[in-house]
Amino acid sequence: MKQKVQVALLLLVLLIHYQGNAQEATSRFSPYTNSELAKIVDKDPFTWTDFPKDIDGSRKIKDAYKDALGIKNGYKLLQLAKIEFENVYTYGNLVPGKMLHEAYTISLENKDPFLAYYILVYDFEHNLFTLVNPREMISKIYNIGLERKEAGLLHRLADYLDSHRDFYELKEIGGLPKEMHQKALFINNKDYRPYSNLYDSPENEKPLDRYPITWKDFPTDISSPSEMSVAYANAEKENNGYRIIQLAQVQQDKQLLNKTSPLDMIKKALTIAQYNKDPYLVLYVVVFAKKNNIFIETDLAKYALDVYDISIARRDSSPLYLLYYYEKMYDFIPDLKPREIMLKANEIVNLYKEKKLVGIDYI
Repeated sequence: MKQKVQVALLLLVLLIHYQGNAQEATSRFSPYTNSELAKIVDKDPFTWTDFPKDIDGSRKIKDAYKDALGIKNGYKLLQLAKIEFENVYTYGNLVPGKMLHEAYTISLENKDPFLAYYILVYDFEHNLFTLVNPREMISKIYNIGLERKEAGLLHRLADYLDSHRDFYELKEIGGLPKEMHQKALFINNKDYRPYSNLYDSPENEKPLDRYPITWKDFPTDISSPSEMSVAYANAEKENNGYRIIQLAQVQQDKQLLNKTSPLDMIKKALTIAQYNKDPYLVLYVVVFAKKNNIFIETDLAKYALDVYDISIARRDSSPLYLLYYYEKMYDFIPDLKPREIMLKANEIVNLYKEKKLVGIDYI
């Protein structure tokens, strides 16, 4: 009896071990569990160095297919589907459409929006499988991308859909690409929206291409601690980063508050700027810190690079041209030459024709 119990326990341990290995096998080709794959997943899988160019016949592709299916490598199945579609090595024994569907199923199991996106694009080009409605695929990729917080992938999907509206399946997508762009841009925000802000709702009297200290509404009349406290409390309540920068200058000049420093203020402005994805406000925090010799814990180069990255995400060349001006003046970013900033700004103008992800109609 004792021996039977021991044997049963051993079998149970082996079963648990097997199930654990099987579970690992089903997900280890996801970019979320494979660090090497994560490095290249934003590149077209047909350009990867592991693309099986050596496959030149039926036996090789069948063996590769069996291996890929066995370990649930959806990316390899996608690559093999392309090879079989273009060469017909198995004369119908392997069906590219079925291979794509198997890869798509794996992408859903692993919650991998990249794999699903590549399958969608390839299928749109060649119409190889009809087991899943394209709109359903788009919805799945969209939702998984949001869950995974893959902003870059969502921007990419939105651009693809926007540029392929002539496809029969996409004629009714309407404003879906714009919605995707918005949610991707504010993917970490509540309800995927910024605070009310000057960047998305500009005012003529507050030109964003001018340093806020020079604006007509600069609070020169503040002269007492109580006035300063009220003004700062209101700016915080309204999440008005530009007003906070102005008040930081007042505090720097007059030292009206004992417990709140200019550094505290510009840190608050920076938090608002990053939440709103406002490249101008980030830039003016950096400029203020530089002009007033205020040390922010992280090197200013990091925040100057944020201006660069946010401008690109917003597809707005204007703050990049302004960054170019200040970079030549202050050399915030040692690893990024002003000329590179200018080239990127020009590239945005040419690529997107100033279709910025900005404005009251946008948000």
